[in-house]
Amino acid sequence: NVVARHPEVGVVGVGLRDGEGTLQPSCGQFLSLRSLLGGNLRPVHGKGSMREADGRGVLWTVPKQAEVDWVIGAFMVGRCEVFVTIGGFDEDYFLYAEDMDLCYRLRQRGYTVLFCPEVTVTHLGNRSGARKWAERRESEIVRSEVLFLRKHRGRVSALGFRVLGGSLFFCKSLAAWLRSWTHGTASVVEARRYWHMTKVCWGWG
Repeated sequence: NVVARHPEVGVVGVGLRDGEGTLQPSCGQFLSLRSLLGGNLRPVHGKGSMREADGRGVLWTVPKQAEVDWVIGAFMVGRCEVFVTIGGFDEDYFLYAEDMDLCYRLRQRGYTVLFCPEVTVTHLGNRSGARKWAERRESEIVRSEVLFLRKHRGRVSALGFRVLGGSLFFCKSLAAWLRSWTHGTASVVEARRYWHMTKVCWGWG
């Protein structure tokens, strides 16, 4: 038991697999303006299986046990007393980014966050969010991320994210609208998705 053997570990995350058994990105880098750019302007290599992330910066998985910034909250293991000491999940987050916030506060208290990919669970991701918000789901992620930045990076960083992120998402929305002339419905849905994200960043939604 990693948690029992290592009291410095605040929480452990595991590998997440979808319904077909494919490994999903299961841990990530704390959100910042730098990770926003890294996740939306270019693919990042060198940390295992990577993907670009809409708003959330960079998420990935690694092939062996490693200390990371934060782990996806679909499956976490930790000690109850540590969870209580830091106040548990912050209820200001309605949905999304509460796992990143928890890991951030753990690390601020001196604990480490450990990712153990040798253990995997099935995670049918985003079912609740997709049912409730459909194409607006990513905009709700962005809303929670702005809150995270305001709480932990300050109002200037949150404002920078809203300006920069909104501009990036607007450009992606416009590009998708232009593609829709040749690619049809899929590009229209993508354009609307980025437009909802833009509106949240710019305070219109």
